[in-house]
Parts: sequence; C-alpha cells; structure tokens
Amino acid sequence: MTNRFRLSGLDAHHRLKLAESAVTFVECDPSGDSILIEEGDKGRALAALQATAVERSSLTAGVTDLVLQFKKDRSRGAAQLSPAQLQARAESRQRYIKARSINSQSDIDGARASLAALRAELAVALVQLSAASRAAFLLEEGLTEDGYRALFAEEWQGVLSHPKVRDARVGVGHIFIFTEMLRCRDSYGGGLHEIGEFLIVINLDGTGGGVRWFNKSHRRHGVAERMNAPRVYQDGTAVVDEIAETLCELIARGEFSTVADLAIQFIETPVADVAGTQVRQWPAAS
Repeated sequence: MTNRFRLSGLDAHHRLKLAESAVTFVECDPSGDSILIEEGDKGRALAALQATAVERSSLTAGVTDLVLQFKKDRSRGAAQLSPAQLQARAESRQRYIKARSINSQSDIDGARASLAALRAELAVALVQLSAASRAAFLLEEGLTEDGYRALFAEEWQGVLSHPKVRDARVGVGHIFIFTEMLRCRDSYGGGLHEIGEFLIVINLDGTGGGVRWFNKSHRRHGVAERMNAPRVYQDGTAVVDEIAETLCELIARGEFSTVADLAIQFIETPVADVAGTQVRQWPAAS
C-alpha cells in the first residue's frame, strides 16, 4: 500500500502555501484539523511550510504522522502585494479549493478496511497461539486435573489480593475482574487523571486478544468515540496489539494474577503516543 503522510494543526495560511507549491492534499477528518499528502509530496510540502518534521507511526494503515516544527516565517506581515501577486494568490486559492474538494473518503475507507482485516487475522492467530501454548504448558508441566485446579486456586488468590481489585468472579470460559478507580498521569503535563472503575474480562480461550477492558464510570472521546481508556476502544480491545500475544501466553499458562496485574498496568501506565496523550480527556483526579 502506498504510504501517505498526515499533517495536523495547519491553518488556512499553511494550506494556501501548500496549494501555491502545487502540493495536492485532502482533508482527512471532519474538523478540518488534519490533511493527507502523498509520499512523493513530503519534501515539497515541508519546503512550502518552511518546516522540519519527525515521522511517527499512526493507528491508520498506510498513514504516517508528520510532527511539524516550523521555522520562523518572515513572509507573513510583509509589504502589500502587487496586483500581479494578488492575481497569482487568487489563482492559488482556486487550486486550493479544487484540491480540498478531492474526495478522500475512499482512501480513508480503504485504510480502515485494511486495518480491520489485519486485526481479524491477528485475532484468529491469537486464539491458535493460546490453544498451542496451553497444550505445550500442560505437556511440559505434566499437570493432572487436580494439579491444574491447585494452580488455579493459587492464582485466584493472587487476583483477589491485588490492591486494585475490588472483586472477581469466574464464568464459563471467562474471568471477570472488577477494579477500584484506576488513574493515569499525563505523560507530558504530569497531571493525574481518573480513568475509571473497570470490568476486565479475561477470555480463557484467547479470543478478543485475551483481555478486554470496559470502563464502568468514565468513557470519553479520544482517538475514537466512547473510548474505555486512552488506549482502549469502545469494544474493549486495546489500541495497540503488542500486549495481546503476551497476555494470551500467560492465560494459556494459567498465570491469571499476572494477567490481572498487566491489564491494570496497561490502563495506569502513561504512554507518549497519539492515543496516550488523550488522557487529558478524562477528569483530573481530586
């Protein structure tokens, strides 16, 4: 897939500069705060904006975020433009309007579909990994049914004794953990925020990435609507997939107290990524 770059925080003046430099771009969110440019236009766009940039991975497949650092722009507030310059500026505005009118929805829909397909493939692989890991664990340890029950009882006490766990229950194929209020610090400002009281669901067969998080008190708009936490989507799945493999392997080995601890840490650990910075959307801790 061809890579595109997303630039955020640009005003009309910046967009006009891009249009004057023949950089084609499309709006990529309803608020008009972000635009997409093609990979081949990166150098020309930075030159037009008189900026440098750092590339950062994004949550959208095929899209890389460019974090801009602007140089001092001496062109703003310059002397009054000549008639020829005004005419050129008017023509540039028309090119800008035309560029803005390009329909980017198909590109955005394509990126979303690609991401959804990849996540679906990952979900299947994680279930298979969980089953294989459990079989390997039981074989390695030589556990009998009674031995596994004893291990479960020990881990269960570890779950209940966690200082952030208020209650826990066992269902068919699931462990349900109810937490106290979980808090997280802003990775930049340092302020402490109340994320919420959670129901953490451990899926014993590894479905849903092994663990899902559901906020019972504070859902907020972050990188998507009604987020359970800065890095947990509305459906309870994590924004990042890296933690899923570890959780599934621990679940397969019956290390439920460790799973509970990691799940709580995932909510309370500040992370300086696009999703993590949304912690400011949650209420400040009193």
